[in-house]
Amino acid sequence: MDIAIFITTLNWHFKRYPQMQIQDVYKLLYQAVMGAEHLLHETALQRLQIEWSSLEMGVDETLFETIAVNSTAIGRLNLRPAKQHGYDLERVWDVFVRSAKEMRADHQEFVAVWKNVLNEFPQWQHIKYADVLQFDEKMAGAGYPVMHHSAQYRAAYHPAYRVVDKKYLIQETSDE
Repeated sequence: MDIAIFITTLNWHFKRYPQMQIQDVYKLLYQAVMGAEHLLHETALQRLQIEWSSLEMGVDETLFETIAVNSTAIGRLNLRPAKQHGYDLERVWDVFVRSAKEMRADHQEFVAVWKNVLNEFPQWQHIKYADVLQFDEKMAGAGYPVMHHSAQYRAAYHPAYRVVDKKYLIQETSDE
């Protein structure tokens, strides 16, 4: 992964989501490198169905937010605008599953990129360096696990998305 491209993406997310905490930066990078295959379990479709049926509209969101740029564009497909644009649940599920199965998670790459991103800390807006170091120590001790959004992020933005490969969104559109 190109660190400079990720830092540009991270800065965009800080502007769009100024309440981001170190935990949210970590999650963004985790998703960019590791994808979402860890979410493909027996209750994944049921969780999406529940989330889809309870979406509150009216939030100003883009349909797709890039989180990584490699040979393909990996990003967050925001569910509220997807529903508003006429996507149905089956389409979202199909794009999510196809994307998750194709992305190859590489935990060693994630840790290496995370360490490189930590070196770019001065660009990180309101987050204190001491908090970054403390968070990194905690994550290292836990083996750098998957993580939820921070409470501040959840309260401010009510995230509802799936990590997908944009090429499947384009394919779905061109197939119609």
